[in-house]
This record gives sequence, C-alpha cells and structure tokens, in this order.
Amino acid sequence: MSDKPLPAAHPSSPKVTVLMSVYNGRRYLREAIESVLRQTFGDFEFLILDDGSSDGSQDIILSYRDPRIRLVANTTNIGLTKSLNRGLARALAPLIARQDADDVSYPNRLEKQVEIMDRHPDVVLVGAQARTIDSGGSPVRGTPWPRAVTDLGMRWQLIFESPFVHTSVMFRREVVWGELGGYDEEFVTSQDYELWSRVARRYRIGNLPDCLVDFRVHPESASSAYTPQNIQRVRQPLRMNAVRYLRCGDIPERWLDLWVAANNPRVYGGDVDIQSLMKFLDAFRTRFEETHPASRDHPEIRRHLAGMLLRIGLRLTPAHPVKSLGLLIRAYRTDPVITRLALRAHLRELPSRIWRR
Repeated sequence: MSDKPLPAAHPSSPKVTVLMSVYNGRRYLREAIESVLRQTFGDFEFLILDDGSSDGSQDIILSYRDPRIRLVANTTNIGLTKSLNRGLARALAPLIARQDADDVSYPNRLEKQVEIMDRHPDVVLVGAQARTIDSGGSPVRGTPWPRAVTDLGMRWQLIFESPFVHTSVMFRREVVWGELGGYDEEFVTSQDYELWSRVARRYRIGNLPDCLVDFRVHPESASSAYTPQNIQRVRQPLRMNAVRYLRCGDIPERWLDLWVAANNPRVYGGDVDIQSLMKFLDAFRTRFEETHPASRDHPEIRRHLAGMLLRIGLRLTPAHPVKSLGLLIRAYRTDPVITRLALRAHLRELPSRIWRR
C-alpha cells in the first residue's frame, strides 16, 4: 500500500475528508470524481483508495491534477470494509464524507452537511435522501425508499434496515474511528448498517430531507459478496436494534430468519411464510407504539412500513403472486398514497423489464 502524491500539496488541515474506495470501477469513476471536485464547499481533501484495480481505474485518478486528491493504492484487493478503515486511519479532517465510486454527489452536498454539523455539534452522523439512477444515469422508477428524518422514524427504521444511504453520509471521525474503531471488518456486506447501529446507541444522528446524491444501480453493483454466510451477519445488528428500540428482553430467532430470507430472495428463495412475517410486523408496530406513544399514526412510520411491504411483495410477484397480492393489499391499507405511486411506477417499468428478458 502506498500514497501517490500529486503535483501540489493537498490541504494539510482540511475540514472534510471525502472518502472513496474503488475496485475496477472505471466505467463510472470519472463522473463520481468530478461530482466531488465541483462541490460549492471547497475545504476538503479527496482521499481515494484504489483497492487493487486491474481495469485502469488508477490511471483515471492520476489523470486529475487537483491538489485536493490523495491516492492510496492497495497492492492487493482487500475489500470495501478494510479499505474504508484504511482510509479512516489516514484521513486528515475531523469530518468524513463517504462517496462511492459509481455514485454522484450534487454540488451543494458538502456545503449543506457541513452547515448541519457546525450548527449541531452533538450530531455525529448525518445523511441525505438519494435519487436512484441506472447505468446510463436515468432515474429509476420503483418502490419509494425514503430515509427517515425524524428521531422516531429513524429508530423505527433501524429495527429493519439502515436509515442512511451509505454514499450520502457525513460523520465525525473522532467518534466513528477514534472511539468506535470504524467499520467491523467481519462484515463484508451491511458494514454501514452495523456501524450506524453502534453510533445510534450513543449519539445523536440525523438525515436531511434534501436529495443530495444519485445512487446508481447496475448489474455490476449486485455484488457476489451477498452470500448466505455474509448475509447472516446482519442478524447481530438487527437483534440489537430490535431489543433496544422495542425495549424487550430478546427477539425470536424465527423473526430474524423470516426477515433475512424475505429481503434476500435470490439467495434464500421466495418461499416466505407471509402470515408469520405479518404477525411479527404487527407485533413490532404495536410494541413500538406502546414504548413510544408519540409514534402512533406517525406518517414516516406508516410510509416506511408500507414501503417494506411493497418491496417484499413486488419481489415475490413473479413466483408467488397470491402471497404478493396479500402484501400489496396490506401496504395499501397502511399508506394508500405511497402504494399507488409505487404500483404506478412499477407498471410503467414492467414493459421494459419484460423486453430486457
């Protein structure tokens, strides 16, 4: 591993380190880099780790003469989690902004997030909303997946998934790296969810309602790292968050099995016990409302619950249409507005999906 210096010195004490790891990502890399260099907030270093790429990604990075760019070249591919920790160890700034090598940050992203961190020194982690785009950069219509912005909404969302889009976050290095030790390197996938869960246990977190990044989905982004062994690790933070935010002694293993399988049908198949799944979701919602009375009929929680039902239902549609219909009906009863929007978008996309097959 070695630092590759650029012609001029990078800032010695920047306010923000933009942290990116890239592995064979040349197709979208230039767009990602330029989105960072075009930021309205300029007091940052751009720390890029080339994780053993063999496709010329490093040449693209070295083609830029911007002194804010600092390249760290891993001699071999060590994976995203370890690369990010290497970056955290070498970062010069107190604030870290994550950026993935196939995503795009809007010009005012850093400016808005730094403003929040300056105004609220007790906030350790802040994210933003994201627009999903395809390989060509066109918006992807589909099931809405908004990230909660209220404290109650984020607590509820953490029981099931990350309330943050990884590529959108900014956090305080002294806490995430200095105190918590960064990403858990046992996690090949869902490393962000595990880390944010630990942050949320001790510190204030937040999400901006603004859409500040484009999150790209493409065939290459469906990583082969999503193996049963790696996916099973997510049970740890799922259990921890459910126990904490539902204030209960333990969580049944049956729930963890159902939730992991329902959200990874390609790995575990689509034969999900929907009836048991719904019983758990109903019980969780009731328990959450009992422990957090202000959450009753909370619009963010209704929207998120409907969104979860929609995502699972639409994934199951091809193989299990009857089960899928039951989930879609429940989603409509929970939040008819978001359900109508999602189904309308899904039907618009259906012809192109069929054509691609």
